[in-house]
Amino acid sequence: MKRLLATTMLSLACFGANAEWTLFGSADDSSVTWYTDDSTFKRVGDIIKIWLLADRKEAVESNGTKYVSSRELQEINCAEDTRRETYVDLYSSQMGKGTSIRTYNQPNIQWRPTPPGTMAANLLKFFCAQKAKP
Repeated sequence: MKRLLATTMLSLACFGANAEWTLFGSADDSSVTWYTDDSTFKRVGDIIKIWLLADRKEAVESNGTKYVSSRELQEINCAEDTRRETYVDLYSSQMGKGTSIRTYNQPNIQWRPTPPGTMAANLLKFFCAQKAKP
């Protein structure tokens, strides 16, 4: 178990240095821009895993924590049109830079429906159409 945890932490620490972010889209009001790291795309059956970066123009607050950007491991269930964020890291600066303010490691978080007309729905539609890395 300790070995698994150490391996996971090492891969997460190395992740930021190697990420190549590809612009995916922006909110209508341009308050947040989403990027994907296409090299992390993994698909097993109807389940997709991919790292996302949400970059905000201004700090936002969530659960008492102010942050400017976040990196998330997004899991998408194409058959059920659901998604979940199993790992989230909140940062003090844009593009996942600066201080890591808070980390959520939640591998058993429940799947949530994907509301139509949202960036999450666009992500689901785009990546579920992919059979291999985009």
